[in-house]
Amino acid sequence: MVKPIMKRIVRHKTTRQYLSDDGTWATHYRSARDFENVESAIFEVQKLKLKNVELVLVMGKTPSDKYDVSLSFFAPRSYDGDGKK
Repeated sequence: MVKPIMKRIVRHKTTRQYLSDDGTWATHYRSARDFENVESAIFEVQKLKLKNVELVLVMGKTPSDKYDVSLSFFAPRSYDGDGKK
């Protein structure tokens, strides 16, 4: 059985640079951190307080605007505990 190729990476929307393993920004895709799952990518974005970034699900060996899926991160709304936001 062939294992599908999919990488989960974080990309800056403006610079189009990729988040690397050490938390710095890398120009080249091959230096991007490949997160084990979506939850770990979300956790890292929140931990580093990154803004203007997106999670990119890369469906092939290299990024492609034709096939990849990009999901924007938004800052969470505050929640006051009574059901109102």
